[in-house]
Amino acid sequence: KVRNVNIKVVCKTNAGINTLEPYRMLKQCAFLNISGNDVSTIQPLQFLHNLRVLDVSFNMIQFLPDDEFFSRLEQLSSLNLSSNPFNKLSAVSGLSGAPVLRLLDLTRTPLCARDGYRSAMLLKLPGLIVLDGSLATDSDAISVEKGSSLDLKLYRYTNRWGWEP
Repeated sequence: KVRNVNIKVVCKTNAGINTLEPYRMLKQCAFLNISGNDVSTIQPLQFLHNLRVLDVSFNMIQFLPDDEFFSRLEQLSSLNLSSNPFNKLSAVSGLSGAPVLRLLDLTRTPLCARDGYRSAMLLKLPGLIVLDGSLATDSDAISVEKGSSLDLKLYRYTNRWGWEP
């Protein structure tokens, strides 16, 4: 059983874990790798305010918590969600609440195959530097795709560099 201790790094990969409830007490944890398990929700991690890197790839997560959940993870800068069964953008919409998220990996999810996925994610998360292993470039920010708004893309582009729209 996990207690409220000063553990900063936890790596429990391929361990048959199906709940993150025991990890909610790791308030000092900065790096948590729970990849390759049977986890279906990350909700118990909402109180890990010091968490910087979270890897929950190769799990069974279909939906993420809301933006309020992610706003509590004030230091989360790197999130690996690859190889989870996300099907819709709405399943990951809560990520918009992550204040300092810079690296996001959603590779090998059904969501990645959807038209306009990359543009939609970069519009929703303007602070991202790396999405799915590729840099978020200026061309991503100003490219116009079917069904997207040039104004929104330019807004993202200008705000990324601290300019007024």
